[in-house]
Amino acid sequence: MYREGRPELLYGWKQEGAQLILRLQQVQTSAGYRLPFELAAIAQDDTSRFVFEHTGGFQEFRFAVNKPLAQVVVDPDYWVLKTLQQTDFNRLGVDATPTPETFALQPIYPNPFVFGKNQLTVNFSLGRSENVRLAVFNALGQEVAVLLANRLPSGDHVQIWDGRSARGDLTPAGLYFVRLQTETAQATRKFVILR
Repeated sequence: MYREGRPELLYGWKQEGAQLILRLQQVQTSAGYRLPFELAAIAQDDTSRFVFEHTGGFQEFRFAVNKPLAQVVVDPDYWVLKTLQQTDFNRLGVDATPTPETFALQPIYPNPFVFGKNQLTVNFSLGRSENVRLAVFNALGQEVAVLLANRLPSGDHVQIWDGRSARGDLTPAGLYFVRLQTETAQATRKFVILR
């Protein structure tokens, strides 16, 4: 049911106890697709189906399963994909070649952020495995909190912030900035905190 230009996907999976870990990487030459995919987790006498959203590039997903799995198939009814190839789980996400077009810091949401109603969500993408620092700054340029300081694989990532400073205090209402900094790139997004 696909047309030309539909996603081409590499995938690998492994089971750790009651958890299925799935790695996906879109490999078509055109830009990545943001699509819902269906997953069939096949046990000896049962098949569980899951739906998840893949936003392009490399991503890792985890699903709760209650039986040993014999096979895992993405898009089992061939509704979305042009090609699907299973590969070594450990090789997916390893990318030694930077692709700057995949480095991105998405708009912060919710914006404005209101304490007690929700958490702040920061979505970002890396074109390769890099050391990452994700921090919040106030309008004076003072660092309020470090959300992340770690090495991450290429792909899409999500970081949640509860609005507390590094000391655990609620940050005052006002204008703030999230800065994503890697070894090769930097991006900043602004957002507002309300009380």
